[in-house]
Amino acid sequence: MNYENWSAQKFLTSDKNIKTSRIIRITGGLCLFPGLAWAIVFWHYDRSHIAAIYAAFSGIGLFALALADRSRHGAILIIANAIFLLLLALSMADMPADSSPRSAYALFLPLAVGAFFVSERRNSYLGLYFPLACLAMFVLMGTGHFGPRSMAIGATPGIGRVYATFNFVIVGVALAWTLVIYRDGVSAQIALSRSLARAIPHRELVVLYQPQVDLARRPIGAEALVRWNHPTRGLLTPEKFIPQAEETGLIHDLGLEVLRQACELLQRWSRDARLDGKFVAVNVSPVQILDDRFVGAAREVISRHGIRPGNIQLELTESALISDMDLIRSRMRDLEEFGISWALDDFGTGFSSLGILKSLPVRKLKVDREFVRDAQNSESSRLLLEKIHEISEIMGMSSIAEGIETESQYGMLSRMGFRQYQGFLFGKPQPPASITDAMKQPVLPARNDGDASYPASP
Repeated sequence: MNYENWSAQKFLTSDKNIKTSRIIRITGGLCLFPGLAWAIVFWHYDRSHIAAIYAAFSGIGLFALALADRSRHGAILIIANAIFLLLLALSMADMPADSSPRSAYALFLPLAVGAFFVSERRNSYLGLYFPLACLAMFVLMGTGHFGPRSMAIGATPGIGRVYATFNFVIVGVALAWTLVIYRDGVSAQIALSRSLARAIPHRELVVLYQPQVDLARRPIGAEALVRWNHPTRGLLTPEKFIPQAEETGLIHDLGLEVLRQACELLQRWSRDARLDGKFVAVNVSPVQILDDRFVGAAREVISRHGIRPGNIQLELTESALISDMDLIRSRMRDLEEFGISWALDDFGTGFSSLGILKSLPVRKLKVDREFVRDAQNSESSRLLLEKIHEISEIMGMSSIAEGIETESQYGMLSRMGFRQYQGFLFGKPQPPASITDAMKQPVLPARNDGDASYPASP
């Protein structure tokens, strides 16, 4: 379920990611500028080993600031682990002296809190194990002795108390700033969750459909894209409510509502011979497929509407495969045996191996729009597209390129061998009546009407 390929965008503009970017930016600033200042100070006092640590902090700060607005999970892990190791080295050098207490260890506390808040899953490494490691170091480094007192930071003439005071101030500022960022959204999130719980039974979720076509531009099916017609806030795109639905568990009911509406559409199509064989693709959230109720509930919805399961195609993002692989594989196979087909979305952006791909009941690979957009200007992206298509053919799968916005992109992909396409060039997301008319057309002409209400990229 998405808005113009929601899963391909991975909620880069969601409220949660905006907060994450702010925390990464704050972290970068607190590493860069104090790091430079203390590196100069300790170099002046001939403490080159400590100056080197702070110089490394500055480098991490620059890296964090550069990636703050487009931070991905891998980059966040690099930043968090690098800071952890540098704090460990710094804390080992920060022995108490007569003039000042130890203080560097206290910086583990805001690092633990920040990691917990930016984590996408509470039971993940970043959401659980990393914060616990930080808290363990906070206790251990606050009480142990790990180096000669002569090398201690506090023993540096003239700066011991200043250094300790500065660190404790930084800890307070970082904690307060992080908590303020998340406090601002708590009330709104609670209200949104309650509204979303009411939205599902009150039929406030609106499903639009974007056509998919073959090489000759003949419509072959459509992808279901969800919006929320909020009673007071208007039409909300998924990045405003899908993350909240996943965090609260409402994604199960929300996903079933999208599937139900897709089945209602297919039920109407089944009465028209011109629509025979047309399918609807519905995205499945990684959280949704891990829910024990998912397989049975999906079967029940499809059976209740009396449609052929083969007319439903479920799409799972490649990034979902980093979760419980055995469980996901089992549930995919259960639904495949029921007659549903599977597509792997965002292929090429995740971490799955060809061995994993071969073990999954996947019939179609969906190429991420980023590759399509970059391919016209990047030889490496062009080669990646060609190889993805080759992989799909070798493994007996079909492949579809999404995010097609121009005739030149369509021509490039067709020359590569792609035979299925989706994108604004062939049609905007549209309500059931409009997509039904589109599916009846022998060919879908390229759109060139300047309709800005449905941008090519969300």
